[in-house]
This record gives sequence, structure tokens and C-alpha cells, in this order.
Amino acid sequence: MKAIEVSLNIGGVVETAKIECDRKRPSLVFMMKDGLKKQYSASDLFICLGMLRADFPHIKFLCKGAKLNVYPSRMCSQMAGGIVAYELQMGRTSELEDIVNIFDFENTDITDKIEKQREFYERWIDSLGQ
Repeated sequence: MKAIEVSLNIGGVVETAKIECDRKRPSLVFMMKDGLKKQYSASDLFICLGMLRADFPHIKFLCKGAKLNVYPSRMCSQMAGGIVAYELQMGRTSELEDIVNIFDFENTDITDKIEKQREFYERWIDSLGQ
């Protein structure tokens, strides 16, 4: 498993936690400094991160995978295990330079709900036909 440090905003205080992830068997282990430890498994790491965020709505995960306009393509999900996704812009097709690591730092347009990201993705698809 690969260990990654992620930044969190908890009640206005920024701290870090550790995430160990396994792309081959899409799973992650979330570990906070206070000893809290929780494991998630799903079809890809993006969904695992979404499950983690849903369990801790009071925590703002400061990473690309929690940004409203970030969502994986099927290819990102299948070939990279969901560790990468596209940072989407309305009305513009995605390019290679739009690929981001879901655990990279981000602090703007953060959401705690993967459903909101899915809704943005669907609106983005609709925006391409206009």
C-alpha cells in the first residue's frame, strides 16, 4: 500500500492525516493522528474517497478528489484504479493536462458529497453539446 498525507480542515483548523491506498484491490485506510482508523473498499479509489468523505461530513478534505468539478472517466477508473480524475470545465472537452491525482492538495470548491460531483459531471456532459 502506498502512504499519502492529506490535509484536512476540521472546524477551521488545518491538520493532516494519513491515507494508505491500494490500486490493485481498490481500497484505502484512513488514519488520523488521534488513532482513528477506518478502511474502505470499492470499485476504485475515487469511490473509496467518496465513502470516506460521507462518513466524516464535518471534515473538509483538502484534495482534488473532493473538488466539485473533479470526476474520473471510465478509463481513469479502470486503468488507474481511480487515483486520477479529470478537473472539468463547463463547455470544454477534457484534455490530458486536466488529469489530476485525487490526493493532491486543493482548497477551493470542496464538497463532502460525491453525489454533487456526479451532478456536476452530468451537467458538464450536457454543456458539451451546446
